[in-house]
Amino acid sequence: MAILSGCSSELPPEVKRARADFEVGSNHPIQFPHISGSFGEYRSGGRFHHGLDYKTFNRNGIPILAVEDMTAARLYTSDIGYGNGLVLASPDGKHFTYGHMHDFLGQHPQLEYLRMALYLMHPSNRASVNLPAYFSFKKGQTIGRSGESGSGAPHLHFEVGSGGFYRNPLEDPDRRIKDFSAPTLLNLHTRIRSFPAESIHRQYTRDGHTIDVYALKSRKPLSSADFRIGTYDTMAALNRNGVHGIRLYFLGRMGLEPYVRSMPEKIKEDPIYKMELDGIATSELRTADRYYDPEKTSIGNEYVYYLYDTLRRNRPELQSGLYLVEVLDSSGNSGRLLFEVGESSQADLKSDEPERKQHAPNTEEEDPLLKESDVSFRNLQPYAGASFHYSGQGMSLTVQIPGGSQRGEAKARILEPGWIRAMPPAGDGLAFSGEEVRAFVFDARDLVVSGYMYISGQIEKKYPDEELYLWNPVTGKWDWVGKPYRETETLAYYNLRLKRGGIFAIIRDVGRPVIFPALAWQRPEEDLVSHTPAVSKKEGDDSAAGPVIILREYDIYDQESWVDRDTTQVFLDGVPLPWEWAGDRSLLRIRVPVELMQEKGSYLTIQVSDLAGNPAQPFFDFVQP
Repeated sequence: MAILSGCSSELPPEVKRARADFEVGSNHPIQFPHISGSFGEYRSGGRFHHGLDYKTFNRNGIPILAVEDMTAARLYTSDIGYGNGLVLASPDGKHFTYGHMHDFLGQHPQLEYLRMALYLMHPSNRASVNLPAYFSFKKGQTIGRSGESGSGAPHLHFEVGSGGFYRNPLEDPDRRIKDFSAPTLLNLHTRIRSFPAESIHRQYTRDGHTIDVYALKSRKPLSSADFRIGTYDTMAALNRNGVHGIRLYFLGRMGLEPYVRSMPEKIKEDPIYKMELDGIATSELRTADRYYDPEKTSIGNEYVYYLYDTLRRNRPELQSGLYLVEVLDSSGNSGRLLFEVGESSQADLKSDEPERKQHAPNTEEEDPLLKESDVSFRNLQPYAGASFHYSGQGMSLTVQIPGGSQRGEAKARILEPGWIRAMPPAGDGLAFSGEEVRAFVFDARDLVVSGYMYISGQIEKKYPDEELYLWNPVTGKWDWVGKPYRETETLAYYNLRLKRGGIFAIIRDVGRPVIFPALAWQRPEEDLVSHTPAVSKKEGDDSAAGPVIILREYDIYDQESWVDRDTTQVFLDGVPLPWEWAGDRSLLRIRVPVELMQEKGSYLTIQVSDLAGNPAQPFFDFVQP
């Protein structure tokens, strides 16, 4: 089948006019509305991101504005979560949350004095307080300045809520953004396979927005399966964000090319599945796993959404014919994927094994890494909780599904390593301990958990650098499960969180951490070169300034496990220097006093190891005053 040609790079005149007439909303909490995190995005732990993240382009100190006439109701100060945050209430019952601020120096600087007092009273820097109705703001007034407190790089987190319900801030026409870029569609997934998509056509709506049409690179009809769509949306910025909505349509027996030639702006058929993230109840903030596949979703890269209701255990086979997946953003753009389901294409979704005994029709696929097993599944009822234990090869581990966390019916089982058809390779930086790999399988089907599962127990360590890993079929790599809470020379004790099942194995970590310079986040009072208070050099001399400080920041990354921060050492020309780790990032921050440096510059040396004891390559940086 030939690839259909899309529109030329030159926009049609009517599209140019529509875009020229478009006006960006004037009621954003920041002057330049560029989005780095969308409403409803997947977050770790099965959480929804229930606000918007506004980019501040790695700068702090940008004025943050009140979007309505409102009054400060609650103040946060913390080194996690919202960081320095304010909740403001409007007369109509809505509340607006501003997070990760640098300070509250705005219309009411008294709020900043209160924050500083809370910090002094709570050295752990985790406090919040309800406020009396003393601090009122008019629409457009400054409430404070942007920062990077709490979690993440510099940005502003902004929420709109009312009555226990969070709304998408972009629903307000006064907060619309200039976005004519359609979501990008990457893959059509099944439980164990991925089918890459490619763009084949582009058209435009009457108001100038974009509809991008995709087909699978392999045009073969697929068998009926529980499909998922892998996608992201830039929202006219450089980040990869989640999308606003997903719809799946059955178009009947018509061909793909004829449908594209006559594709309407709005699809007339009723969707057989629909998901739109217009709002999220507070009681549902940890139910994102109902809509996202946590095993395949890679935050900031590819968001993988189910194309079926995960709470429905027995789903019908898809009819043969043409299907369309429509992916919507919050601005009016869409990406559409067309694919066919055939009657006799089961081999497309299965491994090259001899034909098996036919069972009752279902949409479930067998994992090509596992042999056909007669080990029975245990049926799991919603919210009941369950535990599965494996003991063998020096391992004694239990997988626990907490009661109240499982949504919908599911089934699961433990498989011995003999049921693994082909052990995935160790990969770069990892090594198996011997010819016989110590492993087991937690084989779970249709399991949707709000929050986490847990794995606990102990393993015997034959080598000091052995760790517990979980195979990731999407990335084709082994994921480090986590750090033991206790270790001896021969045993490691675990109690860790899990989001998925699969093949677990004990593998040696032989890779080194990597160190490279990071962009130094700029601050209002403390830029790349800053001053810190110091005692006067002469008694009674108040004119002496504090020492000049040069700020250096370094990203330190270990692909195989994690950096052991306790092994960190920093030297300036061989003299030890103090350092600090950013609490929520793998970022090492060093303040270099200029008075300690040589006139023409000095060498900064960093030494660090990972949790398996592997040291990073020697790292040197030349620092000039």
